[in-house]
Amino acid sequence: MVIAIIAILAAILFPVFARAREKARQSSCLSNVKQMANAAMMYLQDYDEVFPGGLVGSPGAGQGPVSQSSAFTDFKNTMT
Repeated sequence: MVIAIIAILAAILFPVFARAREKARQSSCLSNVKQMANAAMMYLQDYDEVFPGGLVGSPGAGQGPVSQSSAFTDFKNTMT
């Protein structure tokens, strides 16, 4: 009887813990993105509004996954 109650409680609580863990991951990811955006904006202020090499998808610049991301180019276009 006690084992059945514990199993029912565990079945109820495991999804709650999974959702809480996922929310924590989302918060951590959002914080990391905010820090990267702040760093890019600080760089722009220090270097005459010029983006760091490798972040802009122009010929001769680095063509990493960041520069090819539509989210980054949308962000870049709104900031210029």
